[in-house]
Amino acid sequence: MARPTMEDVAARAGVSRALVSLVMRGSPKVSDRRRAAVLKAAEELGYSPHAMARSLASRTSHVLGVMVSDLHNAFFAEVVDGLDAVAGEHGFDLILNTGGRSPARERRALRSLLSFRPAGLALLSPVVPAADIGRAAEQAPVVLVARSSRLTAVDTVNDDGERGIALAVDHLVSLGHERIAHLDGGGGSQAAPRRRGYLAAMAAHGL
Repeated sequence: MARPTMEDVAARAGVSRALVSLVMRGSPKVSDRRRAAVLKAAEELGYSPHAMARSLASRTSHVLGVMVSDLHNAFFAEVVDGLDAVAGEHGFDLILNTGGRSPARERRALRSLLSFRPAGLALLSPVVPAADIGRAAEQAPVVLVARSSRLTAVDTVNDDGERGIALAVDHLVSLGHERIAHLDGGGGSQAAPRRRGYLAAMAAHGL
């Protein structure tokens, strides 16, 4: 069965396609009677405007872009699941793209997400330089997850890695372990605080 179109809704409601478009964009120029007729026809036909089409046709976007740096990381899957749940509650759709922990791929992913004119971007542990993030923030609000930033136009959400690993060391020591290794994250933005927490906790236990 073919997916219903805006023309189908217009025919069912007995109005023009242009008026259906105005209703779908939330225009205040449509009377309550005609708006109700269009929405009733859309519901009967099972018509739902494409999220991207709504964004391009209206200044009010209902799309949120999400870029995931590493699809193999279960932590990011949990974050995306949470984003999707909250976005849905507020009438937003998610558009997901991946960066593969490659600056070049992440730049392309950012350009692609921005082409949807999103209401905002959530970048999960991106590896692109801060300059790229800053340019993205000029076009849409940006939130970084699991990455620090000094950009004033960007919000960040990070765990307390230093405290977290200290708690992990405390727990292992309480179980009687003394030879506790830490797999370092290298140059990652969250590696340094975790390293500090590990070293401080080991020193506190005399290990």
